[in-house]
Amino acid sequence: MLSLVYLFTAIIFGQMRWFKWLDMKKEHVKKTILSSLKMVLKRLYISKRTALTILILLLSLMPLLVIKNVVYKLVPIGKTEAIAEIIDREKDRTSSPRATIYTYTDLEGQLYKTEKNVSSSTYHLYNENEWITIMYRNNLPHDTCIVHSTFREYISPFFSVATVLLVLLSYLVYFLTKRYIKIWRIPFINKRTKSNPNK
Repeated sequence: MLSLVYLFTAIIFGQMRWFKWLDMKKEHVKKTILSSLKMVLKRLYISKRTALTILILLLSLMPLLVIKNVVYKLVPIGKTEAIAEIIDREKDRTSSPRATIYTYTDLEGQLYKTEKNVSSSTYHLYNENEWITIMYRNNLPHDTCIVHSTFREYISPFFSVATVLLVLLSYLVYFLTKRYIKIWRIPFINKRTKSNPNK
């Protein structure tokens, strides 16, 4: 009789130990899976943020270059006026901008040859072998711009296909940047705000 009780007790406690071991293993596997899943999600989160940052920077290059060129063109400091002769014009392309090639000499008598994309109004306003007024940068004489003489030349670039594409690209950069700030806030500033909430 005692032997049967001992056997029955051993079987019961043995099963309990087995179930405990099984529960421990199950919890361990669960924690391992959750930890791996969190790591994968964190990497995807970081990759998504990095990819969006790189995309915003790449898309911002063209608008920034255009802004730089506009600033160089409008600011008269560090530039010299010269008279250039148009020697050739692009005839294959029918849409704006179209290239115009002209030559000019700087104050030191150095001859330069430059190809410049111009609007349709400027393109049709001048012909080959005609003289035009240009401005060139003193520290970079190859960087020139044609001095506009009519109101139509000033407003013509705003109605070109390139300008429309640039506006769409700028809006896309704005939209992505706004989305980035909404999700991740502004880099560095958000951390300072959290660390100094009373400031």
